[in-house]
Amino acid sequence: MSDAAELLPLLKEAYCQSLTGMMVLGPEQRVELWNRWLEKVSGIDASEARGRTLTELFPELLESRCHQAVAGALHEGTSALLSLSLNRSPFPLFADEGARQRNERLHQQIYVMPLALPDRPRHCLVQIFDVSAAVAREALLRSQAFELRRSAYHDGLTGLPNRRRFDEAFDADMRQAFRKQHPVSLVMVDIDYFKDYNDRYGHLQGDQCLRQVADIIGAFARRPTDLASRFGGEEFGLIFPETDLSDAQRLAEGLRQAVEAARIPHAASPLVPWVTVSIGVASKRPSSETPTDLLLSRADKALYDAKGAGRNRVGIWNGEPDA
Repeated sequence: MSDAAELLPLLKEAYCQSLTGMMVLGPEQRVELWNRWLEKVSGIDASEARGRTLTELFPELLESRCHQAVAGALHEGTSALLSLSLNRSPFPLFADEGARQRNERLHQQIYVMPLALPDRPRHCLVQIFDVSAAVAREALLRSQAFELRRSAYHDGLTGLPNRRRFDEAFDADMRQAFRKQHPVSLVMVDIDYFKDYNDRYGHLQGDQCLRQVADIIGAFARRPTDLASRFGGEEFGLIFPETDLSDAQRLAEGLRQAVEAARIPHAASPLVPWVTVSIGVASKRPSSETPTDLLLSRADKALYDAKGAGRNRVGIWNGEPDA
């Protein structure tokens, strides 16, 4: 018995110094113990907390999951874990006064458990763990994962999806088009005389030109299913699912006109003194025998024909009617 008595001051000090919140509630949910960590993050002294109910201290907890868990521990002897995902920061607890003014609560994980002592009414222990650092790390990891994925699938210069993303989307669109028996259209875009542009204005200005043209091209991928991408160099590709040849041709001509209307200076062009593009268009309703790269080669051939016919125009693949 003397050993237990000697341990009591040590246990009390450990309780007070704990780096987690600990409160003990009596049968009527009134606070009997309130440690220093709770004093610090709640702004409520232990002397002020003792004898008051949880909902008197924190009215917003009335009928909350935490309030129900405390009632369950006291009346039924059940324990509960209030997970962060479903019970985000139920207590108004703050790391410091600045966080309090910004209303930035600590992220909390809460354990509620009954305390049964011989010949005494059941009590309840509420432990509150500050998991803010873990939440911040998780958010950072998610952000880094997002940026890694974005860098893997997007062109660093223009911000458009890259060839890798194009290939994956094109393969998926072809398979879906076959299942639904819808057409898929491809539009290939090439900036006219771009090497001459770089020679005249320098590569930094050339990069700016690519970004400007990419912004125009990206604006034509209007539906969530459309995709505009940079293949590399001065070449771009667009996928238009559920779009037939006539609609794709109309979009391509609108794109060509939009680039020309931007009047990006190009004094080295033998066509007009501003940047223009040549475009190739192909469309196909895929069959089970359609190779994935067939439509791409047709659009590329149409682009080659547009350049051969004088550039600043839209070329159309008409090698065979769409099946």
